[in-house]
Amino acid sequence: LGLGEPTRLQYAMAYRLQHGPESFQLQAGRGAGKSVLTSMFVSWLILRDPNSTIMVLSATGNKAIEFISMTRNVLALVPYCQHLIPGPNTKDSAFGFNVESRTKIGQDLSVFARGISGQITGSHADWAIIDDVEIEGNSNTADAREKLIHKTLELEQIRNVGGGIRILGTPQSSESIYKKMRAYYPVHKFPAVMPDPDIPGQA
Repeated sequence: LGLGEPTRLQYAMAYRLQHGPESFQLQAGRGAGKSVLTSMFVSWLILRDPNSTIMVLSATGNKAIEFISMTRNVLALVPYCQHLIPGPNTKDSAFGFNVESRTKIGQDLSVFARGISGQITGSHADWAIIDDVEIEGNSNTADAREKLIHKTLELEQIRNVGGGIRILGTPQSSESIYKKMRAYYPVHKFPAVMPDPDIPGQA
């Protein structure tokens, strides 16, 4: 992708995406590369199993579409992923695509985007990627935050058995929905600077 060598922090996040629990929250600061790494994780999932289905949820449809585009770029640039690129007769749009080597027929695309405020009931996916669903416009009141949490928990009815959920986010306030969702999804935090146990107060 021309982004250079990943940092130690990015390698750590990539390892957790691959080897972490079935469903969890991955938290890191803005610019840490969460979305790019998770896009690579999604490409790895469909490389391992071309019949996998992955739904990407973001605060807006446009944000999710950006994730879809990034994943398509990975497939196009990585030589051993190019057999997955949608062919001329395969479904392929800004909102989602089917991989060329898919053999399982279904109404849900291999990778498809949804906005968290849109209709997600009726969709089914093996994996759900939730990428920064909390923004000021949808979480500025207690009622709005409760609605957002309820919408996110709908994924348990959408996710197929054997898949998982990856929730990417950066808490914006002490009332962040990510804090309340700890009861359902454990948090794995990746700080920009690791605390030094030899310095008092940082351990």
